[in-house]
Amino acid sequence: MIKNSPDMKVLENAIAGSNIVTKAILSALSTGCGLTGASRFENTHRNERPSTSTLAMMHYIPSDPRKDTNIGHQKHTDISSLTLLFSEEWGMQVRPPGAREFGFVEPRPGTAIVNVGDSLRFASGHTMQSCIHRVVPYDYSQHRYSIAYFLRAENDTMFTDSEGRNITAGQWHDEKFFAFTSPPELQALAPPSMILGGMVEEDEPAVAAQQAPVEAY
Repeated sequence: MIKNSPDMKVLENAIAGSNIVTKAILSALSTGCGLTGASRFENTHRNERPSTSTLAMMHYIPSDPRKDTNIGHQKHTDISSLTLLFSEEWGMQVRPPGAREFGFVEPRPGTAIVNVGDSLRFASGHTMQSCIHRVVPYDYSQHRYSIAYFLRAENDTMFTDSEGRNITAGQWHDEKFFAFTSPPELQALAPPSMILGGMVEEDEPAVAAQQAPVEAY
């Protein structure tokens, strides 16, 4: 619990620093894509405009997947444009485009994991690929902690999603977050590409991969 102003200052500095880092990466990606002027990605991520950018602190309790349910995070892509993830414990797995299996990402001291999310995939005309990932227990007896900063586009930024819909970043956030936190019967009412952001897994039929249930977020 945040109880005093020194704690708040630490939190504010963490948010500000994460914002600076992700904006620098976003700017470099704009340059790498040859974008100029208003078309650069950072021009839809202005600090003074409303967005759902957020810092999340997550705690995964000890769980044994052989007998426990609703553990970790099931496979999904992030709502964000970029995710900056800090964790000192194993558990993060990614599935690169074209890969058939998930693999653990080694937690290295002094480093962070950067994931591309749905908003940047949409903003790039689906050129950049959202990162399919999940969190699973690596040591059943271990508590796992992580901090993630989700850089998201301004709420009124327009995208074309994987269903071909014209949709705002704010609407995509609300719809996908609702799907994340809903039971499977309600997830089934969402557009079929929502949970994986339109990414198709190589060894599964497209519909089956897109409709994979998410039990926790």
